[in-house]
Amino acid sequence: MPSPHASHKNAPSVTIYNLPDYLPPVDEELHSRMMKHYGEEHWNRMRRALSTSPSHSCLRVNTMKADTQSVLEEVTTYVNNHRKQSTCTEEKTARDGEQASYPPSKPYLHPIPPLSSDTIIIPHASSFKPPPLFNHFSPVPNKLNPFIVVVDRLCGEAVLRGADVFVRGVWSASAGIASGSRVLLLMDLHRHSQRGCLYADYQGEAICIGQGVALVPRAELVTATHGLGIRVTHRMGPQAPPLNGFLPGRLFPQNLPSLLVGHVLAPLPGSTVIDLCACPGGKATHLATLMRGEGVVVACDRSRKKIKALQALGERMGLLPCLCPLVLDTTHPVLPPSLRDRRHLPSSHPVAVLAAAAENTDGLPLVPGFYPETFDHVLLDPPCSALGLRPRFSLPVRGQDLDAFVAFQRKFWWAAVFLLRVGGSMTYSTCTLNPQENEDMVRYALDTYSILQLVPAEPRLGAPGGGKALSDEERGKVQLFLPGGGGREGGWEEGEEGDLDVSGFFVAKFVKVASVFEGKDGEAKGTAWQDERNDRDSGWKRRGPQGEEEEG
Repeated sequence: MPSPHASHKNAPSVTIYNLPDYLPPVDEELHSRMMKHYGEEHWNRMRRALSTSPSHSCLRVNTMKADTQSVLEEVTTYVNNHRKQSTCTEEKTARDGEQASYPPSKPYLHPIPPLSSDTIIIPHASSFKPPPLFNHFSPVPNKLNPFIVVVDRLCGEAVLRGADVFVRGVWSASAGIASGSRVLLLMDLHRHSQRGCLYADYQGEAICIGQGVALVPRAELVTATHGLGIRVTHRMGPQAPPLNGFLPGRLFPQNLPSLLVGHVLAPLPGSTVIDLCACPGGKATHLATLMRGEGVVVACDRSRKKIKALQALGERMGLLPCLCPLVLDTTHPVLPPSLRDRRHLPSSHPVAVLAAAAENTDGLPLVPGFYPETFDHVLLDPPCSALGLRPRFSLPVRGQDLDAFVAFQRKFWWAAVFLLRVGGSMTYSTCTLNPQENEDMVRYALDTYSILQLVPAEPRLGAPGGGKALSDEERGKVQLFLPGGGGREGGWEEGEEGDLDVSGFFVAKFVKVASVFEGKDGEAKGTAWQDERNDRDSGWKRRGPQGEEEEG
């Protein structure tokens, strides 16, 4: 609902929305599809949850470089110090006598094995009460009006997850802000004004997300391209501490359902694993950590820039050379028959293929593809509609885009099945609420590739799948996480709440029970699988490491 602080003839045209009641606008067709699947009440509850942050932060310990219990003690000290600092700041600066009060947060190890070996949960106090400065806010100019800084949407979403404000995210700011000034933080929703404008000239719709203390003067806030600009002392919703740069190399912030994927796949040391869509690298680095740096995790992406960033992350975490970032279009990652038959090629084992590869000028290996059925595990986390990410104040996906995502995701499945050895396992995961990309995609995989068998995704944290695409037994094997509720029934511990308050996510696990080369009787039912294999075994067309079209 808009607040009374709306437009005035002598004031900037600004509409301020109340965060707890804000529903992100959605495409009409998307809204219709989600309502049909989830029901109106449940869908609207999820939409409200999407505009807030989870009530906890989740940190993964890099057990290759740190002891989990020791890191937990450091995290506890850091969180307690941050809470004390925030409370002292509010006590010194609140003008209206109201002071922020934060109950102590006690980080703890996730109680369910094997997550208890590397997963730290930081529960947050949560308050949607406007910050003290908001009591003096009015778009009508007056001497009591606080300094105001408007940040862009991406910056605002990061602030609500615990970040401070970096100068790149500042959209507009009041005149006169100096280092040390207290500022009210608004998040711009639609970019109707020019970046860098005075707040007196700002036009648009915004949400109050908190308040903080400026670390640099206004001129630097709106012109600098890097650096910290505002330390946040109060944020709407969960009072998450900033974690950027905290214990680098030893800790990796990661959403709980995303972290779960590595434990579901559970590769052993010495395994060969391929992550078909690896960047930014949270899951790939987790797999290499679980393998204790023994074996190989081939982490693929088509973007050289992203792969270089992943390589740097792997180096900081001490995971090279087990983690092998690779520029590769993984809709076509299997060597065609013509290349498989060349005698000068190395052994079919992925490690041998990588060892024999030439290097590009930037040190990345040049690999045209891999032999079929040579990986113990495959992780498929393809690009998706991302409808489950939190917080989100814009859902730009249209209904018709959902069909495009489904079509694109299906392009990875033949590759995953071809590369996986018989008896090996693969996980499929998304961060979306769209059933077409979740349960319906599992149905597609089982119907198209009968050499895949759906197995329970364990350990169990999420709810069973929904919809009608899967049987009751099959729904019980997958895990679905829904914002606003939809996790493990009963919680993690007696009296513990918040485990259901997660981002939207889906994960399924498969085992390959037969070879792709067993002939028609061993092929999956239906013609799509056979036609797809024929298309790629004769008249093979793929993309090389540089992205150019090549004929094999």
